[in-house]
Amino acid sequence: MEVATVTTKDLSLVDNMLMNTKQLGLITSKTPKKFLQERPGKGGGTWTFVTGSYMKKMLNLMFGWDWDFRIIEHKFDLDIKQAYVLGELKCRVVNPILDNPSNKSEIVKMQFGRVDIKFKRGTQIPLDIGNDLKAAATDALKKCASELGIAADIYGKNEFKELTVVEEMTNDEKKELIKKLFDNVTSEQLNETDIMNIERVLEMNEVLSYDKVLRTLKNI
Repeated sequence: MEVATVTTKDLSLVDNMLMNTKQLGLITSKTPKKFLQERPGKGGGTWTFVTGSYMKKMLNLMFGWDWDFRIIEHKFDLDIKQAYVLGELKCRVVNPILDNPSNKSEIVKMQFGRVDIKFKRGTQIPLDIGNDLKAAATDALKKCASELGIAADIYGKNEFKELTVVEEMTNDEKKELIKKLFDNVTSEQLNETDIMNIERVLEMNEVLSYDKVLRTLKNI
């Protein structure tokens, strides 16, 4: 899958950007396969998901443990055999433009989480309502975190587009990166015409072609 690139110059056009490039890089990249799990779906097939532990790990990485999650409301219904909670996630961030640790902003997300109640075998007696509510709370946390963009390729895969956030480079830096990437390609990866074009761009310092050449080399 082709990966789009967003530069810090692009991000500077957004008013009140609260996240820095490292945080944005975490939420706009694909979830590593080793963290993906599957279980049977109610309507058939399988459902891919990530665990609550993974979501907490990502929140810790993104916000340096400076986040809170609390239950606003909880309820269980033995007739419909479901438990639910309304959870609220608050993440504190330092504005990357102001870069003042004492001046933080909050990102707040609120979502419902639910779980099917488990019953003792052959009865309508709940096995452990407390565990059911904890599972519903984890579901609410995951949904709140997904609204920040964490695991968006799993929970919003139809709209997800993988991005790479990079620092804006000078023309000299682009040229050096082109040289480095070009030195590592083989004749099987590029045809003779492409090789000649890249050599010409480097020799003639055709700065307007740098970005096109970089895209070509990065997609090899």
